[in-house]
Amino acid sequence: MLPRDQANVWIFSPNRLLEPRKPADLVRDGEYQRVLALIDAMAEGVFV
Repeated sequence: MLPRDQANVWIFSPNRLLEPRKPADLVRDGEYQRVLALIDAMAEGVFV
C-alpha cells in the first residue's frame, strides 16, 4: 500500500502502462477496470 502522498502522485501522473494516461483520467472516463487491474497486478508483485 502506498502512503497517501505517493498514491496522490500516482493517480494524477501519466503511467506508461496505461498508454501513458493518468489513472484518474481513466476512472473519469469509465475505464476504472484498467486501473483496478493495474493496482491488483502491483499488489501481487507482478511487473507488467
